[in-house]
Amino acid sequence: MAFPVWLSIILLGLTAFAFHTWISCLWTRKDSSGISAYYVLFNLVAATEQFTIILFLLVNDNFGSELVVHKQPIIGDLINLSHMALLWILFLIVFALTLHYLPNDNRVHKYTAVAIYITFLLISVIPEFIDIIAGDPHDTSSDRELLLAWFIIPHITFVNPVVTLAISISFIIQIRRSLEEDSPCLSFRTLATQAIIFALLAISWPLRVSWPSDRIPAFFDSPLIEWYRQIGWPAVDHFVFAIGQAILCYVTRRRSIDTEDFLSGEREPLLNTT
Repeated sequence: MAFPVWLSIILLGLTAFAFHTWISCLWTRKDSSGISAYYVLFNLVAATEQFTIILFLLVNDNFGSELVVHKQPIIGDLINLSHMALLWILFLIVFALTLHYLPNDNRVHKYTAVAIYITFLLISVIPEFIDIIAGDPHDTSSDRELLLAWFIIPHITFVNPVVTLAISISFIIQIRRSLEEDSPCLSFRTLATQAIIFALLAISWPLRVSWPSDRIPAFFDSPLIEWYRQIGWPAVDHFVFAIGQAILCYVTRRRSIDTEDFLSGEREPLLNTT
């Protein structure tokens, strides 16, 4: 892994910085109006899935195959895991605060979002935590290998694409919400900062993992699909999030300008006296 450790640490700090304004606003204002619960939920699901797979590959190094993580983990692998864990925790905080401060008329959305996320936990990170606590990562028996394969292959092949699609859908939901009501905690500054930082994370990810030049696609004819399936899903998810935040940034700015124009028009005198 040739990517500099110090640069990975800087990206880790930038990730925390990207959420500072958002979390601080929710905490101080105690108001999450204008934010869709499903917008936060789907992005939290993506962060949970990214953390689950990286954790699985680090614990069960025989499945790594020198992709994403090394069979003998190095400091870069641990930083990548820390990055995914940080993203998960930050989105979890945003999710908890958003639901806690949702207006009462959104109570159905609140309970539905919680139910969906708990269900997803039962097929993602919770089984991996149970395996870490009760399992033996050095057990190479065929039964354990089969059990691990039944867990990771569906996640890499089917769950990951669905999660990436869910991120895209989350922005359609939030754009419609933003057009209806402004959110003080999804400000132009917050959205622009996250768009830039997540674009950097998307660009840096392929440099932080290994992809042998002689790698031959195993299940698909397209090398690009195979790249996404094997190592590229975090880069794609980060890029989709960056694009979505940039679009929301534009919508927020446009709505703000339209509001200012409307208010300035309201303040103009109805009769022009000379």
